Amino acid sequence: AGEGCGTMAEVLSQVALPAYDPILDYSGMVTQFGYVAFFGVSFPLAALVCMLHTMLRLRSNALRLTQLSRRPRPQAVDGVGLWATLLFFEALVCALVNPLIVAVSSDQLDALACWTHE
Repeated sequence: AGEGCGTMAEVLSQVALPAYDPILDYSGMVTQFGYVAFFGVSFPLAALVCMLHTMLRLRSNALRLTQLSRRPRPQAVDGVGLWATLLFFEALVCALVNPLIVAVSSDQLDALACWTHE
């Protein structure tokens, strides 16, 4: 009888917690992908910094999921939804911008320019 009361108390305490919102997790990952994709050319350690941040964030998300919010309701979905379109667009822009960053920051465009740096 004592175990049943403890379990019901745990359920009631979890119901009082705020609902889990996955938007924070998705937006954080998309932002980190943007940092690595956009600034990886000019700051190669960006990938390592983001990996370390992701490892720390993984632990904080586990704490948030298990202790600080209600359990999310399972839902069947086909993918990540609009986030996939956002990631594709971000990758497309990065594929266009990164060669320009390399060309402008190096001497690649000097042959095309009518002026020289002296």
